[in-house]
Amino acid sequence: MYNRHLLMCRPDHFRIAYQINPYMHTNIQPDSTELQTEYEAILEAHTVAGHTISFVEPDPAQPDMTYTANVALIRGKKAVLGNLPPERAGELPHAKRWLEAAGYEVVECPYLFSGQGDALPTGTGAVIKGRGWRSDPRSDDFVRKSLGYEIIPIQTISPEWYDDDLVFSIIAPGLIAVCWEALDKPSQKLLRSRSDLDFIDVGLNEAKNFACNLVSDGRNVIMNDAGPLLAAALRNRGFTVQTVSTNQLKLGGGGVRCTALALDPS
Repeated sequence: MYNRHLLMCRPDHFRIAYQINPYMHTNIQPDSTELQTEYEAILEAHTVAGHTISFVEPDPAQPDMTYTANVALIRGKKAVLGNLPPERAGELPHAKRWLEAAGYEVVECPYLFSGQGDALPTGTGAVIKGRGWRSDPRSDDFVRKSLGYEIIPIQTISPEWYDDDLVFSIIAPGLIAVCWEALDKPSQKLLRSRSDLDFIDVGLNEAKNFACNLVSDGRNVIMNDAGPLLAAALRNRGFTVQTVSTNQLKLGGGGVRCTALALDPS
């Protein structure tokens, strides 16, 4: 089992203060009451699934801190710290302090790197890793050398899919939910060539509604309520699926997966 210990940050100061992805519009702000209701529902779903939640303290100056998935990628007790856009760089010192206090060896990536938002461990010793939008291709080798993961490099077709976790979900070791239409042809070919991976197809409409942005521990899946076909496919395979609303979180370009950094992702 994995993805059972998660680092989260309450959305006390969440707002759209800038526009760094296609979903953010400073003239459209989240409803604070609905946002808190959404977040509490996500926390309750994790509790029902038996997950352990740790929290990093929110900073009023960092409105995106609730998207903790981007701050690092972890393997064992070592973490590669993300290297985020300037608007979010202030989140990283908080993450570094928390991880070091928790006993992790933290190394700082010198290249643009979106952490676990763009690097998804498959459970087979590899990570599916995006590049081109939020992660510099040079970060591939840095992550490989630092954490020992094999890198499966992929490219999405547009900034709409600025992070991998909008396109992929790791459901169980080697079992990947994926929206093929969001990937370029070489990436599709590379993934389909992998004998260690099996796939669940996700339709474009559900992926655009962040259905892939979920947390699975190999048995329990927590996802938003805008992916009924994916939810049905998962239940048919024997997974327990809980659905929640993420309409307010989506205003910042994130969902269930974005709000949780897996401290045990492999």
